[in-house]
Amino acid sequence: EEGIMMSDLSEKDVKALNDKNAKIEAILNKKADELASDDEIDSMMNKVADKIVAKVDLGDMVRQIVGVAADEEEQHQKEVTKEGNPAKPTGTAGEEMLARMNESHAALTMWGLSHFDWRGDENVLDIGCGGGANLKHMSARIKTGHLTGVDYSKVSVQESRKLNADDIEDGKMDILEGSVEKLPFEDDSFDKITTVESFYFWPDPPENLKEVYRVLKPGGTFLLIAEIYGRPDLSDAVQENIIRYHLYNPTPEVFGRIFREAGFTNVEIHIESTEGWICVEGKKE
Repeated sequence: EEGIMMSDLSEKDVKALNDKNAKIEAILNKKADELASDDEIDSMMNKVADKIVAKVDLGDMVRQIVGVAADEEEQHQKEVTKEGNPAKPTGTAGEEMLARMNESHAALTMWGLSHFDWRGDENVLDIGCGGGANLKHMSARIKTGHLTGVDYSKVSVQESRKLNADDIEDGKMDILEGSVEKLPFEDDSFDKITTVESFYFWPDPPENLKEVYRVLKPGGTFLLIAEIYGRPDLSDAVQENIIRYHLYNPTPEVFGRIFREAGFTNVEIHIESTEGWICVEGKKE
């Protein structure tokens, strides 16, 4: 205490005072260590926070880049579709559009073709053959028969021939330029006829169905395969295209009626349960 000299204290008192000072120093050192640890923790937390922020910023940047790229690709495809003209593909844009359709329609096409019973010796016609992918799919089913594609677009005929060059060279396939309004074939020529995503572009679909019926053999089957038709869940973009390109867009009920009016019997409407695709099956007695 103040005013007390060390010489006035006993040896015992000095020891007690030293012990007290040592305890105080120990407490102070502990607190200092704790404060240092808190600073280290704060520093570490700040570094972690910086990294988290950096990663979030990077993630946002990547998402923005991907989003911009997706928007640009969507806009590009719209321009390609507009310039290429899906109703009658033309030019290099038409070629690009047909290549895209070959890929995007693959699952739809395979599902639709599953409604055929194949023998392997059939004479087959594909109306509106587009980029030729449907013909190529069916070629795998044909062993001793023959396939014919027809389209009124020169570019479609060109691209279909490129894709199926081997079959054409082997005499297994022919691809012609022509219109469904007046098919360049004799009556009762084909065992199987298909059209994939082209019916809504036909000039007079109910009337043109009679021309399809004419060239189908008795006992033959016609499959109309499409994802766009009169269904309630069509997107705004699809509905805009229906108006823009004047697409014929009947409901399944109307499909059944116009098929029967064209002469087809045993008309069946198949709707794919997940995607909602339609396959209208008509037979000729």
